[in-house]
Amino acid sequence: LDVEMKREDPLQLAVDVSVPRIPTCFVEEDATEITVPTAVLSWSYRALPTGAWQPVTDLAWLQDLSPQVRILRLPAFTFGFDTMHEFKATARYDADTTGADLLFNITVHARGPVVADLAAPQKAPSSCGFTLDASASRDPSAQAGDTVDLRYTWLCSPATPAGSCGSFDPGNTASATVAGNDLAAGVYTFTVEVRRSSDDPSTAVSASAVVEVTAAAVPPVKVLPEPWRDTERVSMQVDMLEVAATVLGSNGCPVPPDWAWSWLLVDADTGIALKNLQGAVTVDGSTATVVPNQGLVAGDLVGGKRYLCALVRADSQADLADLLTGLFDVDASSTAVSTAAEAQTRPFTADDVPTDGVVTLSPTSGESVRTRFVVRTADWADEEVSKLEYAFYYFPLKDHTLAAEGDGSLTVAPAFAAPAVEWEDATSDSHWRKLHGVPLRTWSRAKSTETVLPKGSFFAMVRARDALGGSAHTHMVGPLVNEAAALDAAEIASALSGSLSSGDPEQILSSVNALSGASAGEGEGKKAEMLLGAMDSATDLQEPSDEGVQQTAVVMNNIVSNSGTALKIDQISKASDIVGKTVDALLTGGSGAISATTGTTLLGTVLTIATAFGNSAESGGNAGSIEAAEMAESSTLGLVEKVGNGMLAGLQDGESQEFSSMSEDGKGMIMAIVKATADADLDLSGVAVRSDQLQALLNGGRRLAECSSVAVQQTEWVQSNPYGGVLNPDLGLNMHVPRNADVTTVRVDVCGTAVSTAMEITVELPYPAAPAGGGEHELVCARYDKTTTSWSAASVTVDDSSQADNVVKCFSGLGAGSYVAIHRPVTTTTTTNMGDNETAMSTTSTTPSTTRRRAADAANHMASAGFALLACITLAISNA
Repeated sequence: LDVEMKREDPLQLAVDVSVPRIPTCFVEEDATEITVPTAVLSWSYRALPTGAWQPVTDLAWLQDLSPQVRILRLPAFTFGFDTMHEFKATARYDADTTGADLLFNITVHARGPVVADLAAPQKAPSSCGFTLDASASRDPSAQAGDTVDLRYTWLCSPATPAGSCGSFDPGNTASATVAGNDLAAGVYTFTVEVRRSSDDPSTAVSASAVVEVTAAAVPPVKVLPEPWRDTERVSMQVDMLEVAATVLGSNGCPVPPDWAWSWLLVDADTGIALKNLQGAVTVDGSTATVVPNQGLVAGDLVGGKRYLCALVRADSQADLADLLTGLFDVDASSTAVSTAAEAQTRPFTADDVPTDGVVTLSPTSGESVRTRFVVRTADWADEEVSKLEYAFYYFPLKDHTLAAEGDGSLTVAPAFAAPAVEWEDATSDSHWRKLHGVPLRTWSRAKSTETVLPKGSFFAMVRARDALGGSAHTHMVGPLVNEAAALDAAEIASALSGSLSSGDPEQILSSVNALSGASAGEGEGKKAEMLLGAMDSATDLQEPSDEGVQQTAVVMNNIVSNSGTALKIDQISKASDIVGKTVDALLTGGSGAISATTGTTLLGTVLTIATAFGNSAESGGNAGSIEAAEMAESSTLGLVEKVGNGMLAGLQDGESQEFSSMSEDGKGMIMAIVKATADADLDLSGVAVRSDQLQALLNGGRRLAECSSVAVQQTEWVQSNPYGGVLNPDLGLNMHVPRNADVTTVRVDVCGTAVSTAMEITVELPYPAAPAGGGEHELVCARYDKTTTSWSAASVTVDDSSQADNVVKCFSGLGAGSYVAIHRPVTTTTTTNMGDNETAMSTTSTTPSTTRRRAADAANHMASAGFALLACITLAISNA
């Protein structure tokens, strides 16, 4: 494959490695590890025309940024200008010395010119000075941190032959100032020529701006920075056009406070005003900035048409209303807007979302785990089809019946219409996770993916996303996946071998997901161990991304829930650690924050893991062991803290956010987070802290770092006690806190450090139902004590309660921790006088019921260009 590139461009080369499913005879009957032969992929490099081949891993100057061996990703500026290079990908079995090769020839272009950029007001009063700014000119071939020495030459040309540019001669400078009263009224063209100081003057590139100097005393207005290049495409899915104008007032040319401003959306070809985007004005001294405050809705833009934004002004709001009436009149001239505008942007072209795509499946039916399904997409229409990226999902087909016909087609009854799917808003009932969608492949340029699936009836959905972020999706009913017979350890290892050899984390995750729902008979525990090992390998190969974390969380949720009590405590802890590892990678090497969708997905997995701890402890006979309690708390609450910290990373001081994951039976988790300042008391969806307590924390935090806020996480475990099933019932109040108790966990951080010191807080909890069986009980609040692995009412009191309002407020002087409200039986001691110095004492108590009041429901990837085949290993250029 031949690749041409600029020095300043990054380079990514990718291959797909496919191997046949390994016969089960390679696998020991009692194997617990995957020991089948695997494919080994390596990369080699040589400089052309005469260089010798060397392993990429031996060349420190080649910095491969990809965690996947099948992808070679080199940063920008790796190569010199006007050079040629060659890379070779080799795939072989681990016991072989030869294999299949693919070659990539790389040509790096000679150094290109600089880019000239000039910002100037379109109109300026003769009495006011104005500035011409070329500081945005740049050298694309320069690396970050390089000293770029550019040379500037300024030219001025009046529109009238007799006109004069006055004293304009700024010299070699990135910005030029025109003094007030230096230019007579008229039209002037200003040009800046830019080049590198080391280049010949003939290589200079130029940019020009036309300025109309008028007698009117309106300060100069500049659109700065220009939001798009001339005719650059802007996605039709934008909600607000990111455009701003600066009104450069001065003492001699002030900006009157009564002036009214409005941005207009204009047809760039006809000049007709289409929509009033209004104007929000921010004044900073003598300068005013105007931005639109009216967004776009569907239908405002038409794909392929050119538009611009124009800024108009009037002396008052009333005058502006009259001006707008005239500009939007059907009889308004095509020049009305341009005449009235104080400034206009460059034209942009509306970019339509991808359209007309289709999905195909091969085959349309088969067996779980054993059948490899290929999902393909094609026929998408877009302005730049070659730059489209695709994401693949499948969804369960609920309330419909699929049947396989003899010709390979599928019939569905009743008729199926794909649901509306929400991809971003995690609170929507139509969010893809709430529709139980499972990602097969996250965003890449690959137009197909191969996978195995669990049993069930499904519909496949493919999303297409253009270079500007505009996206659309299409679907196909199918496949129909019938349940395979029970698998033994050898077949499980064989099923995983191909995906592991591919080095593709998404293929691995797909295989694991399918296997998680397949029966292994007596070997469920062994299967789980293999799947967790494959998951660990997959996450090591993943790119840090929200989508990758979501995919991992969904698959891990299925492993844990499908394995039931076959999972041991240490395996559940490993599952939690694997999910936590992907979160850590996202926060340290990815976006640095967790999106609401990812947070919601993670909470569902955390709840599944917490439930599994309790189930495993009870069925395994180690309920009540200190080891089980400590492992459960560190795994579940540790993962919750990572999720909360990831969400907090996206908040500013004073901001808060709430998200949740709830099941149909009313169980779930709700997390509320805030970066609280000490300006006022904190009341975060049930956790209250006085401002003086917050200030005390900040004062203490400043000894370590400068902090302006206290980070608070509140996690409600709705009918889902995270300690349920793992605590010793004979300790503290443990026997009175059932598995379905409502528990609220509070975490407080200052300067990124958890605060464990005592502080006064109030925690609001659901009112517990009265226990069945009668007897006298008292309402108490309790806090989990790590040191004793038990619930305790020490230093926690009932501050207020209302059974009618379903609320108990617990006051604690201990600060962060886990809290619960329960009914505790009252123990009464009766003393009976038996006469003659004898007494009898009897103790009576009641046993609490596990019946709890239900809490309120919560809302919440180069098309295949060639291949080589050797020893059953196929190596193909990948679209990844």
